Amino acid sequence: FDRLHDRYVQQLMNGLETARRKSLSYGQAQKALTVFLKVYVDWAGQPNRAIRRRLLPWLHVPLDSIIMKGVGRSYPRWYAREIRPLARRSCRYLSLPMVDHELYHRWQRLFREKWPPKPLLFDVVWAMNR
Repeated sequence: FDRLHDRYVQQLMNGLETARRKSLSYGQAQKALTVFLKVYVDWAGQPNRAIRRRLLPWLHVPLDSIIMKGVGRSYPRWYAREIRPLARRSCRYLSLPMVDHELYHRWQRLFREKWPPKPLLFDVVWAMNR
């Protein structure tokens, strides 16, 4: 699943650009794909219930600044150890343009580690903090 996800994110990065005509970062490109998969597979149960159940442990949490900030506050030692050393800029929390492939997958590993049956439950952080 992760390799297929990466391939589609790369296609989005190659085929789209920002409103300012800049290339999409990995973090920006993943957002469209992960939100689509969350809605299509988890919420709508498509293409069917059996596939939804199989994919739930693998679906990625749509990463954005709200999720990163909320989860970073909840797991400050993890954030300091896993995310801060890879951050390109010196700022307290990251934004999507700053997120590359490695940072993105570190976040997804945390989500899967903390809630293996359905990492998407971390998306509740977004709903509670927006």
